[in-house]
Amino acid sequence: MGRGRWREELHALLALDREGLAFATAARCTLGLLVPLLAGVALGAIGDGVSAAVGALVVGFVSYEGRHRAAERATLLAALGVTLSVLVGALVGGHPALLLLVLAVWGLAGGVLGTLGPGPSIASLQAVVALVVFSAIPLGTRAAFVQAAWVLAGSVLQVVLLRLHRPRHWVGAERRGLAEAYERLARWAAEPTPGPPPPDQLDVATEALRSPDPRLPPSAVEDLATLLLLAERLRVALAGTSWSARAETGPIGTGPAGTGRLVVARRLVGIAHQLTGSPPPDPGERTDPADPTVADLLRQADERVAHLRHETSVPARWRRRPAGPRWRPSLRGALGALADPAGARHAVRLAVVLVAGSLLAHGLGLANGYWVPMTAAVVVRGDFTGTLRRGLGRALGTLVGAGLVTLATTLTHPGTPLLVAGTVLAGLGTYTLFRANYGLYSVFLTSTVVLLLALVGASPGRTAEERVLATTVGAALALVVFLLWPTWREDLLPGTLAAAAQAQRAYATTLLALADTPQVAAATLARLDSLGRRARTTRARLLALTGALPAATPDSPSRCLGAITELAHTSLALHAQLLTRARLGPSDGSPDPAGPHLARLDSARLDPAEATRRALARLDQAGCPDQPTLV
Repeated sequence: MGRGRWREELHALLALDREGLAFATAARCTLGLLVPLLAGVALGAIGDGVSAAVGALVVGFVSYEGRHRAAERATLLAALGVTLSVLVGALVGGHPALLLLVLAVWGLAGGVLGTLGPGPSIASLQAVVALVVFSAIPLGTRAAFVQAAWVLAGSVLQVVLLRLHRPRHWVGAERRGLAEAYERLARWAAEPTPGPPPPDQLDVATEALRSPDPRLPPSAVEDLATLLLLAERLRVALAGTSWSARAETGPIGTGPAGTGRLVVARRLVGIAHQLTGSPPPDPGERTDPADPTVADLLRQADERVAHLRHETSVPARWRRRPAGPRWRPSLRGALGALADPAGARHAVRLAVVLVAGSLLAHGLGLANGYWVPMTAAVVVRGDFTGTLRRGLGRALGTLVGAGLVTLATTLTHPGTPLLVAGTVLAGLGTYTLFRANYGLYSVFLTSTVVLLLALVGASPGRTAEERVLATTVGAALALVVFLLWPTWREDLLPGTLAAAAQAQRAYATTLLALADTPQVAAATLARLDSLGRRARTTRARLLALTGALPAATPDSPSRCLGAITELAHTSLALHAQLLTRARLGPSDGSPDPAGPHLARLDSARLDPAEATRRALARLDQAGCPDQPTLV
């Protein structure tokens, strides 16, 4: 790694993501930490209160992932997983051979679940951490169940607080996400020379609508989903106009097509402001664009926004609760994770660092040696850059946090009330910085853990010293294991390229099969929407990965990426043609009103079907890799 890369890593380590600061969520999670401690003090059972607080501490992090019901499900599942891990850890902690076997199983399961998404990833990691921590406290059967019950109580408290804490303003994340998507479409439409639309334009809206607010009426949820679909189709239609405008003379921003796109951009901005309830920046006379398909889609979007604003203005007590989607465990997703080389490697690495960390801590005779496997499990990531950043951040953050808490407790000699107050303040900082900066988050997390242990009689200075040593050893172990069996970001490129090429090819071939269809049915359009969405998602992942790679990229992936991008643009142009045909196509043998528009494309020698065939041929010749197999 060159000097420039090390400088980049240092900058990433120190950078503070202000958008990641979560004050409201941190306050709610910290309340879940405070209540068990106060209950333990009031009942004279501070040890049990600390156990419940530990459950609340680890489960609170899971509530950051997802929204509404998705977050509630993930947090509840994490609570159950953490409780089971505490019970198993306490029961097998006194049996070293059995403990190593359980650590390996938990590591493999956690690695597989971690590939299913952010929610399962963080939930499985917290379960692994709970297993490691409570395996250091071997208990009898009855005592283990009592300990697990206290942890479950603290964990469920976070679920209850999450359910009670919901935003009350109608401009929720769903509307903000849609507004951001429409504004991104507007910015792209207003560009002087727009190329293919960025594949991540609608990601923020898609993520916001994965789990809509359960207080919304079913009709409002339908409006939100329809507005996202209209944004997808507007993106397709505008991509078609930008592609066909290549035939016109002059810059696209000044010619007839460019003028029309500026009109569209103003209308899109207006829709975005209607979604958030703010006045548009340019409330001039509304003008319809010349393209009939775009004009129709904009009109539908305006109508949906008006209906949505009416529905969300109805008092919540008068609304009928939507049924919502039922959750089903994704067995297929888990099996797919095992078949993916990167996912399988990460699962095996996680199991290895847990077992090796436990053996290393025992061999070195470290007090509180469970911090070695715990740190190694938290630090190891799916790629080297992520592992390095977390390892450095964890080690440095632990060193600073341990030093601060040791200094503070040495100067103040705190009693139980001050320890509780310090734990709560440290917990508030931990949750606030959880997504903003990993190093600073580690500073406050170390302080929180040391103070929690001080509440049950551990010496803060001694505990801090042991944590620094064990954390350093654990972080180093994670890096060593990764270097012995690495997965570099470059290793992820072939599979990502293959997935994007396959999705784009399926999208293009389906469009070509429909190119000569005189009438496009609504069901066919829905299928094209789904294929286009998948192609867009895989291309966004590919671009995100290539953007994080070094500038020097092999020729073959560069050619493949260029062919995928070209095919994406021609496919969107062909999709836009089919959208126009679906709206204006013939019925009962009447003439095709879309004929003049399509004839203009043909006369300009920009037939999108022919261009898509040529782009598809170039993709076949670009040397795109096949999907890698597990070896």
